[in-house]
Amino acid sequence: MEQIKTEYTILKSIVENLKEVYWLRDFDHFIYISPAYEAIWGRSRESLYKDPDTYTTAWHPDDKKRILNNYDKKRFFSREKIEETYRVIRPDGSIRWVLARSFPIEQDGDGPVRRAGIAEDITEQVLMEHALRENEEQFRSIIERMPYPIHVLDQAGNIVTRNQVAREILDLNTSEKLEKTQSKNSFKDSLLSDIKVRELIKKAYNGETVINSKVVIPVEFLEKKYGMRQPQDTVIELTVFPVYKPKDTVWRVVIIAQDITERILSEKALRESEEKFRHLVENINDAVVVFNPVLEVIYFSPHILKLNLDESFFSGAKDLNFVYEADRDRVKNELEKIQSMGKPCTFEFRIKDKTGSLYWFESRSKILMSEDGKDKNLFSVLRDITERKTAEDKIKVLSSAVMQSNDGIIIINLDNRVSYINPAFRNMTGYGESDYMDKDLSSFHSPQSMHLFKDVMEQIKMKGNWKGQVDFIRKDGSSFPGMVSVNKLKTDNGSEMGLLMVVQDISALMEKNKELEQKNQALKEILASIELEKKEIRNTIASNFERLVMPFINNLSNLNNLDDSAINYVNLIRQNLESIQSPFIRSISNRFASLSQREIELCHMIKNGLRSCEIAQMLNLSQLTIETHRNKIRKKLGIDKKKVNLATYLNQIM
Repeated sequence: MEQIKTEYTILKSIVENLKEVYWLRDFDHFIYISPAYEAIWGRSRESLYKDPDTYTTAWHPDDKKRILNNYDKKRFFSREKIEETYRVIRPDGSIRWVLARSFPIEQDGDGPVRRAGIAEDITEQVLMEHALRENEEQFRSIIERMPYPIHVLDQAGNIVTRNQVAREILDLNTSEKLEKTQSKNSFKDSLLSDIKVRELIKKAYNGETVINSKVVIPVEFLEKKYGMRQPQDTVIELTVFPVYKPKDTVWRVVIIAQDITERILSEKALRESEEKFRHLVENINDAVVVFNPVLEVIYFSPHILKLNLDESFFSGAKDLNFVYEADRDRVKNELEKIQSMGKPCTFEFRIKDKTGSLYWFESRSKILMSEDGKDKNLFSVLRDITERKTAEDKIKVLSSAVMQSNDGIIIINLDNRVSYINPAFRNMTGYGESDYMDKDLSSFHSPQSMHLFKDVMEQIKMKGNWKGQVDFIRKDGSSFPGMVSVNKLKTDNGSEMGLLMVVQDISALMEKNKELEQKNQALKEILASIELEKKEIRNTIASNFERLVMPFINNLSNLNNLDDSAINYVNLIRQNLESIQSPFIRSISNRFASLSQREIELCHMIKNGLRSCEIAQMLNLSQLTIETHRNKIRKKLGIDKKKVNLATYLNQIM
């Protein structure tokens, strides 16, 4: 995480210190624009965020209509890379030329969703081009002021024209002739009077071209003629060539002279320091490889052999066969580009050792002239970046996990300021990254959670972590509950870097819990209502029995003409009616579901004190049948092997 934070800071610092404008925008507003906008447009970034139209209203009227016609919404959301050149009028009235390039930012499966772009101030370039077109004489003036002398001689040997350097250094008059002999301080002592130069000029009149011929000017000559005291002779490199008329006759001879004394001295110093250079190269941690113009290895430092490689990998290697096959064409293209453009270049590639392991290298390559100054060799410094690439891969995986996480992730620095928020948290709150960056997170909590914030921070300091519910404020002013887990962020050596906060939006869960509580409450009310109705029904039945039935039963039992059997039936009816009001039958049915209806009837009679013979007479059954039922009842009640009176037991359990 430290590497992610560091690389993010570096990337942001780079972008915000470049002179080009970097921007990211939706169709109707800017998401980000770099500080260079203020330098080019002459307006603040805050004004652009508030009013995105100021970006286009600053365009020159002659350019605005053309660009707007070509830059509609359909083209904005296309996959096309767009390039436009236009003028910007700044508030002070000055005009800047801008080259703007933009490209689409795509989302998986949804196509382009926004655009990113670069705007470059090309005012100086445009003004220069205009100046060159408007005045060709200025370009000629630049040639006139070239740093080495240029002479043009006619057929008679007269110097017909020369540039300013030639006039100042050689001090010749245009009337002088090649074969003219004067005093030793004039033409005879000049550079062109040197016997070797005479021979070169004669060759040019004969149609030959001489390139890079060296002439040595003695120290005595320079001191005597120009008062210049030099520590060594001056070496001039001459290029002499003819200019022809239409009939292939020589019309003019051009002499271009360049002082190469410093180059000669540099080459000498380079040769003298070659051993020192080799000693240095062979003792640095980076490897050095030198290629000839056809990309054959002509030198490599011993450091490269510290890997699991042998000398055969590099000694006389052709076709870059030491480079991992998948990277070989790309490396070749990079090296050829350096050869053609002459500019240093940095790129990365892999080398596979004898065991099949891959090593990553960073190559910093540049042109290195050969000793004779003719061939352009390539000098490459190779640095083993395998560990760095491995770390970068881990960073990419971690970055992808953080970016794609459904939970909000926030990183807080040691000053309790937000240094990073992932897309999930931005989606939860509706805020942009710039709304949070470098701000105290407590400012985004609801007022109800503010009292909790200080306690949470104290607990984190003591225990190193905290978990609980916190209410957050969205950009639209609404709040939502979040289940928050906070842990300290530490480096590998244990020093604190800040806090890592993971937030889960539990709004939906809270809403479901609320709905469930409401349903439970409604169910409790329904059950209470049913129980109340049952109680009212029982009371009504009991009341009706007392008022309507029991008086007749009492009158019937008082009749004098009833025999014993009738009296028993009347008493049994009374008891059964009374039991309707009691829970006996219902209870014994619920507790002993295996009892039959006849057995339940017998249990009721036995409980009320009737003997087997009385029950047999009332039910018109034999006494043996009643005894059989009594044994089955005892067995089903689990008392068949116990010395327990059945009637007593029934009265106890009910």
